[in-house]
Amino acid sequence: MSEGLPADIIVGVDTHKHTHAAVAVTGLGVRTAELSIKVGPAGYRELEAWARSLGSVRAFGVERARARTAPAWRASSSRRVMRSTRS
Repeated sequence: MSEGLPADIIVGVDTHKHTHAAVAVTGLGVRTAELSIKVGPAGYRELEAWARSLGSVRAFGVERARARTAPAWRASSSRRVMRSTRS
């Protein structure tokens, strides 16, 4: 991925069985907002709208995305979605 702009928003998502926790940071790594959503299409749409309200969204990083979770995110989002692992 090419280098983003300081004003870009990157959303990190920690997935759980019934809810997902999201945090938005700027391209400089400044934490700007948090959100919890219910798992499913309505929750994914809520997350997308929330992220758009924060500014220019560069990407979503989905932690511990299982094989069936990541495709659901991609199908419901017009944004770049990347799977990540715990470090």
